[in-house]
Amino acid sequence: MKVFITGAGGFIGGHLVEREYHNGHEVMAVDLHFSRKPIISNRVQYIQGDFRDTQLLETYLSNSDLIFHLASVHLQKSIPREQYWSVNVDGIVKLLEYTQKYNVQKFVHVSSVGVYGDIKTPPANEYSECHPLSIYGITKLKGEEAVIEFYSKTRYPVTILRPAWVYGPYCPRTMKLFRSIEKGRFLMIGKGENLRHPIFISDFLDAIDLAVQNNMAVGEVILIAGNEILTLAEMIEAFYLVVGKKKSRFHFPLKLAKGLAFVVEKSCGLVGVEPPLSKRSLEFFTVNNAFDISKARRILGFHPKVSFKEGLRMTYNWLLEYRKEN
Repeated sequence: MKVFITGAGGFIGGHLVEREYHNGHEVMAVDLHFSRKPIISNRVQYIQGDFRDTQLLETYLSNSDLIFHLASVHLQKSIPREQYWSVNVDGIVKLLEYTQKYNVQKFVHVSSVGVYGDIKTPPANEYSECHPLSIYGITKLKGEEAVIEFYSKTRYPVTILRPAWVYGPYCPRTMKLFRSIEKGRFLMIGKGENLRHPIFISDFLDAIDLAVQNNMAVGEVILIAGNEILTLAEMIEAFYLVVGKKKSRFHFPLKLAKGLAFVVEKSCGLVGVEPPLSKRSLEFFTVNNAFDISKARRILGFHPKVSFKEGLRMTYNWLLEYRKEN
């Protein structure tokens, strides 16, 4: 097959390019920037550009069998709200119109559990109410609604996947946590009682493969997460064990952190720089993310294989090797 991947320069997108290449497909990888070492093969083409560009779509979608849409504006505080709407909502509609125009066989849209916000009665499922906390979550939810509306009108084969926190090699958040723990700079804010639901990258890629293969997934929104729901404290403890460091007992008070985040965010906003602490970054320490993946098991036959400790160990071993080579 000829596969078109947007957001191919990101953490998940880069892994998906490798997976589709190893699956024997021809890959057209699209993103604004590529930071990872490219695959040297006539079956992989790296296209530096904006997936909203009409000429790009006309050039490459006419030759595609399958599209994975991962590109989005994510967590950058300095990006205008209008850009979130343009990329995360309006851009999807245009992309869908072109995929239908060129008879691409299937469209897999990778969304986010950020659409839920703070889950008050975990675990959430696909029918739980969504109360997104940020412009990212709001626009990702509206993007989903645009995909479903397009499906309702056209019956064009789409599937929406909502991944929980995907981690593994090249994951920026995972790398940042490892670095801060190694250097003794990680600061636990609050007691770490909120719930987190990680999934290793290879398990999420398995779910993507299953979504393509299974026609029962067409027109569906499906949550994808791992087998283990952990408190943040348990998750951070696992990081310390893998790194071989002793965890500090000190917890920075949450109320004080919220006040500090407000001041830092306002101050950085005045000078146009990304704040080191913000309301959005505090969500890691406060928001509940826990999910029921029964629908994925039932429709896709999805069964996560990698435990959190196993995945974390593999990621850290990769990081140590990566540092030696770079």
